[in-house]
Amino acid sequence: MDEFKIFDLGDFQFQSGEVLPRAKLAYQTYGRLNTEKSNAVILGVPVAGTHEDARAIHLEGTDRPISPEHHFIIIPNMFGNGLSSSPSNTKEPFNGPDFPRVTICDNVVAQHKLVTEELGITQLKLAAGFSMGGQQAYH
Repeated sequence: MDEFKIFDLGDFQFQSGEVLPRAKLAYQTYGRLNTEKSNAVILGVPVAGTHEDARAIHLEGTDRPISPEHHFIIIPNMFGNGLSSSPSNTKEPFNGPDFPRVTICDNVVAQHKLVTEELGITQLKLAAGFSMGGQQAYH
């Protein structure tokens, strides 16, 4: 598994109203953020996917429209994929089937917090992805 970072979301309230204490969002970045912070791109991952899957799909190869040479690429992992807070890595009483119900909106809200609070970016150049990553980009 490629290295990744963890953003501590604190007590995160899901769309269902449930609050998960010490929620975590795993992510990885590629490239450099320019001084104007105008080259940031977020790539959503597909269901059961990780930042590694999104990197392989969107960034590998030459002459790609999104590239670390030109963009600061943020690839957050979704809740429930085993790297971010998930039923498998969360302690009682929120483990297993007691993990909060997660929506696309919950993932997008967490990603917005990552981009604005952790990375200090106020506007993205692009939001993209395929499958469930595309749904996140749409939101």
